[in-house]
Amino acid sequence: MPPDLPPKKGTVRRHVRRLALNPGQPSPRSKLTDDVQDKICNAVRGGQTFECAASLVGIDRHTLNDWRQRGQQQPNSRYGEFNRALEAALLASETMMVHKILSSDDWKAAKWILKNRFPDRYRERYELTGAAGGPIPLEHTGGKFTVTVVCPPPPPGAKPKEPDDVENHYHRAPAAKNGQ
Repeated sequence: MPPDLPPKKGTVRRHVRRLALNPGQPSPRSKLTDDVQDKICNAVRGGQTFECAASLVGIDRHTLNDWRQRGQQQPNSRYGEFNRALEAALLASETMMVHKILSSDDWKAAKWILKNRFPDRYRERYELTGAAGGPIPLEHTGGKFTVTVVCPPPPPGAKPKEPDDVENHYHRAPAAKNGQ
């Protein structure tokens, strides 16, 4: 017989230590803190993409997108606060780039970023019309569409425009030989 053991009284309740939350952290397992939010928003405000901003703080872009989705679904949560701060940073970034375009001689890079980051507002739009400003005629044959484009002839006496330096304009690099 085993030595005298105290009688079992059911399950023993263990004291579980709760992890302390950092400022702004919604749950112990979340990496979202006030510091992380500030770093991400500063990077976006400076013109970085969401992917680059996430990488700067050591999280995956999918995590950042999950936080944004949670913020849209739960606008009154910590993630909603993060999403509002990120949208404000994105707006500040757009404002900075528009200001750069308007005030700087070197504006082409900012224009390209705006066109690609905000295509609904800044993409270049072209309108194509048919004869006399009407619709472009389409032919549908066997699952394919055919568009016939007819360019008006140049005015009489007009010369085709050539680049100023034809040789350099059409210059091609010599082809490599034998994979060199």
